[in-house]
Amino acid sequence: PEGVRLYTGENLWNVAVRPDGKVVAGFFGGGIALYSLPAQTSDRCRVLPTKGLSPVGVFTRDSKRFIVSDGEGGNLHIYDAFEWSEPVG
Repeated sequence: PEGVRLYTGENLWNVAVRPDGKVVAGFFGGGIALYSLPAQTSDRCRVLPTKGLSPVGVFTRDSKRFIVSDGEGGNLHIYDAFEWSEPVG
């Protein structure tokens, strides 16, 4: 593999890259790890906790939103992909 190794938590099973190439999201057992790109090995990630669920997500084509399904719960969470706040409504 080429590039910088980024660390999340245990059991990383999926990654998503924002279409503008500036953020990578890694889905792992404790939540979603977010790294700004280009990242350095020493960078710390921001973690969106998922409380034991197995989420999956996708960025919108315009890179503005990050849509996450909480798995079996059937709920969708839509985040602002720049501020990382969950929009209301």
